[in-house]
Amino acid sequence: MQTKAKTSNYNEVEKKKARFSGVELLRIIAILLICLSHSLDTSRGFVDYSPSYDFINIFVQILMASGQIGNVLFIICSAYFLVDSKKTKADKAFNLLLDSSLISIIIFSSFLIGGYSFTTEDWIRQFLPDLFEHNWFIGIYVIMYAVHPLLNTIIHNIGQKAHFTLCFAIFLFFSVVGFILSDEIAVGYLAHFFMVYFIVAYMKLYCSDFANNRKKNVKWFLIFLSIFFVGGFLDKIAPNWHPYLSRFISLDSWFTPITLSPITLPMLLFLFNIFKSFKFQNKFINYLASCSLFVYLFHENILLRTYIRPKYYEYVMGINPDLYFWWIMLCAVGMFIDGMILSVIYKETLHRLTNYLSKKLAIGFYKLRDFAFTKINKEELKFNNSSLITQENTTLNLNSQEINNNIEKDTKIDTTNLETKTQNNNKKE
Repeated sequence: MQTKAKTSNYNEVEKKKARFSGVELLRIIAILLICLSHSLDTSRGFVDYSPSYDFINIFVQILMASGQIGNVLFIICSAYFLVDSKKTKADKAFNLLLDSSLISIIIFSSFLIGGYSFTTEDWIRQFLPDLFEHNWFIGIYVIMYAVHPLLNTIIHNIGQKAHFTLCFAIFLFFSVVGFILSDEIAVGYLAHFFMVYFIVAYMKLYCSDFANNRKKNVKWFLIFLSIFFVGGFLDKIAPNWHPYLSRFISLDSWFTPITLSPITLPMLLFLFNIFKSFKFQNKFINYLASCSLFVYLFHENILLRTYIRPKYYEYVMGINPDLYFWWIMLCAVGMFIDGMILSVIYKETLHRLTNYLSKKLAIGFYKLRDFAFTKINKEELKFNNSSLITQENTTLNLNSQEINNNIEKDTKIDTTNLETKTQNNNKKE
């Protein structure tokens, strides 16, 4: 009986630990959209995207926003779970950086074997891809992960009204005003990550009734999606708007690397709530979602982007350029499938090594931190003690000097009084 009870309790804990697959499915869709965006980006050199009334051409140009959409969805999904986290695991941060470097080195080595030659700078960049923005998303994501407990401390201590004020100010200034002024408001990638994080946290902590209402989120998602596509078509069929008016119509004004547009950000939050409402668990979906970052690292490697993808388009466009839409889709799906296959192989092999190394690095990091912390605090303690002793000695010296001054003063007074008495006595006599 006790064994059964323990087993049932263990199963309940495991179920609580397991994530619902609705959000994980959205994470997979996000990486697929990122693959589509990168496929479209390479196609710019082979497809004529000049203004036209061709429906397919306009639709393809609107899909170029898929990468930014995928980035925001990925951050929303991550932020939703990180809000409940109380500490940073150093091994996880090291693991992301090690995986990024190792995958880059593997692809770089295959190019060397294939006869490609590179400069010394290229070697350095391939060994340290996150420092040179080859994988800008990973570098920024690691920083956000490292500081998220600090963000959570702020979120859980400022109160609902102050949190709302912060989110309202972010949305009003950087989203609405930024939408009007386009790129004249400069905000870095990391700042955008933090802004989305605070907004997702507020939605999770204080808007659960709306966030859990699937019908309302579907309705509002469809409304904003309609605005998105209508605006996109207007942008592409009438590109010669007044320069100021173009800011409101152009898709370029709707997106930054991590968009805070008043149109796209709410739309993606509604979409996230829809997928979050699907309360089912599927191990296969969850497993594929756990490989999503690896898919990003494989398919968007700078060498594949520079040398391989253009050759693909040269070949297929030579077959039939009129089928460019299907060539783009084939490239995107191919990158996603190939990336997922390589990611699964990598996760079951070399990722085990990086996972082991990252734990060792984390132990070394914590030891170094503790040593530095102890050393600095000892020096600080010595400094404080020496300051205290100096202060006490100074006080004692001042007190001694004051006592001596008082003694001298009293002595002078006594001498003066004695002389006065003597003079008085002499006068009486």
